[in-house]
Amino acid sequence: MTDDVDLDVEGLAGDGERAIAGAHSTEVLAQVETEYLGKRSALTRAHRTLGALSPEARKEAGRHLLEVRTRLEARLADRRAVLVEAERGEALRADRLDLTEVIPDQVRSAPSRGHLHLVTQARAELEDVFVGMGFSVAEGPEAESDWYNFEA
Repeated sequence: MTDDVDLDVEGLAGDGERAIAGAHSTEVLAQVETEYLGKRSALTRAHRTLGALSPEARKEAGRHLLEVRTRLEARLADRRAVLVEAERGEALRADRLDLTEVIPDQVRSAPSRGHLHLVTQARAELEDVFVGMGFSVAEGPEAESDWYNFEA
């Protein structure tokens, strides 16, 4: 029975390594990990059958199962590191800002200097209306004292 278990475990290990190498994202890699190293995986079922073996065969088969599990875990860790780095790089490229904006020559030659305040614009329009009606615009202080407005 140990030979059957060893053959199944080796085939499982080969399948697991191919699945790990073929994973193209961390989500797929997590599914592969569950499939080959999870609680309901074939490797775990093989580990549960060790109790039916003789002590010598159990020792050898247990050692072999541990080596396979360790090898798959190492492959998973290596592949996860590569995939995480690739996904991080892709996220950085997607979030990158292009600060090298080219400004057309027309805009560059006439820089924008802002605009007048809305109250100032309205005052200028009203002055134009009254000047058109024949009134004149007198310049002076905007606020006068009581003396100059009423008593003088």
